[in-house]
Amino acid sequence: ASLALHFNKAMFILEPTPLTRSLARKRVHVCEYPDGRIEIRHGERVLPYRVFDKMRRVNQAAIVDNKHLGAALAMAQAIQAVAPHHPKRNNNEPARSSRSVGVFAAPAPATSKIDRRRLCTPKLKRGPRLSNEELVARGLGEYVR
Repeated sequence: ASLALHFNKAMFILEPTPLTRSLARKRVHVCEYPDGRIEIRHGERVLPYRVFDKMRRVNQAAIVDNKHLGAALAMAQAIQAVAPHHPKRNNNEPARSSRSVGVFAAPAPATSKIDRRRLCTPKLKRGPRLSNEELVARGLGEYVR
């Protein structure tokens, strides 16, 4: 079993040591420094970890020449080429997290800006209220006030 914690949409997996095994369900502190370094601490001790980034993108060098896999990876790259739905790790990230150094380097800027208002379905507009004469003409006289 691995000891893991989630911070800023990334999963930090603590290296299995006797100290980290004893910290199951205990509170640790995640220290993010201005230069981009991140430390996981318990008390005065710095805990060793590795990062599993949930927002990782398809790496061009990792694409293998395979008939079936190549098509799937090409489709994944095409989907990721469009600006992602969540470009930031969180909405209240400090300015130092968006620097180009450290664990959370900012992704390359998108080529075109997407108007997010056009992505959702339009709301139904209510038409004008019918007059009493129009209601009677349509056979809906019981709704006349």
